Amino acid sequence: MENNTQQNTEELTPKPEKVRLDMKRVKIIIVTLVVIIIGVGAVALQLYFKNRSTAADQNGAAAIQANKAELAKLIEAVGKLIVLPQGKEPTLATVSDPEKLKDQAFFKNAVLGDKVLIYSRAQKAILYSPSKNKIIEVAPINLSAPTTATPIPLATTTQTQTTNLKIKKP
Repeated sequence: MENNTQQNTEELTPKPEKVRLDMKRVKIIIVTLVVIIIGVGAVALQLYFKNRSTAADQNGAAAIQANKAELAKLIEAVGKLIVLPQGKEPTLATVSDPEKLKDQAFFKNAVLGDKVLIYSRAQKAILYSPSKNKIIEVAPINLSAPTTATPIPLATTTQTQTTNLKIKKP
């Protein structure tokens, strides 16, 4: 009987070669699973970012269409009140913080939500209030590149004094 028990114990304890072989299989399986998980994650991230950029493009296109429609309505409304410059479409801006603009004469009567139509070729800006359906202000604008100043010395009759004048170069 002792012989039988000793034989059963030997059968239950794995042989060192078999344990090494099983550990190699486990390592191979773990490495394979890790590679598969990384691959699936990479594909999932790629699909996520592709769908995200497609959705952003669609939202951007919808916003552009909405802006064009708003601009067309504003041009029509303002065109009934004043003769607008012909040619290129104006740039549209909205007054979002009138308090910051109060020190500028053009915006002194502006309120939240007023619109500014900027005609760069005609060098004209129009401040329009949609809530009042009135033109609040019209002003010339200068969108040219900054000019360099050329100093010109001036002399007065009582004493000699040098003053710098700024002359715009064409």
